[in-house]
Amino acid sequence: MSHSGSAQVRSVVERYFADLEAGKGAAACALFTNQAKEELRPLYAFSEVLGRGSGCTPLMTLEAKAVAGDSTRLQELKDTKVEGVTLNGDRATVVLGDPARGLHGASLVKTSEGWRISKQMFRVRKPIAG
Repeated sequence: MSHSGSAQVRSVVERYFADLEAGKGAAACALFTNQAKEELRPLYAFSEVLGRGSGCTPLMTLEAKAVAGDSTRLQELKDTKVEGVTLNGDRATVVLGDPARGLHGASLVKTSEGWRISKQMFRVRKPIAG
């Protein structure tokens, strides 16, 4: 069962990146928990200033367009790979790797709608060899 859960978590993260690549802001936003959307609230002003409206969907649509318009960012997004998934009941941590940023991660939580991203991408520190 944990392999299945791990695969489901991996799929959500990969779908999030695919949605950004495809310019699907609403689909990317649908993969966030309400708490994660609330954490984005301070950034809503960017989409409001540009006349795109307020909320997760307009913000993520702008992000997707920004990525699509920047070949370096688009390649970094395509190069980002799920390096590992750790499950702990209804919570999961995903370690991501890409050549530009190194290791970083995301937290997910299992909801009635399936696995959702609960914490935006965060930096993962490499263990110090001792």
